Amino acid sequence: MNTVKHECKITFTWDNENDTRVIDICTPESVSREKVEKELKEGHEFLCFKDGTDIYGTVGRTPDTLAMYVCEKNGWAFNIHKPETCLVFD
Repeated sequence: MNTVKHECKITFTWDNENDTRVIDICTPESVSREKVEKELKEGHEFLCFKDGTDIYGTVGRTPDTLAMYVCEKNGWAFNIHKPETCLVFD
């Protein structure tokens, strides 16, 4: 099965600062970017308002927790994005 990597930047907003993470979600190539975005949105809404197990409360309300939940639910995989090139200039 061929897979495709969807690079997703997920930000959770807080009063003092934001929690942003770039995550690579690997899916079968038949899964569209729109489907990944929809699953992330619906997953976040579920974890916030309907999750009886309180995953956000137990593991933490973070982009990593959301990606873990969505990928486990759909049989996908995820990794924290590591850029191929990092440049720092003075």
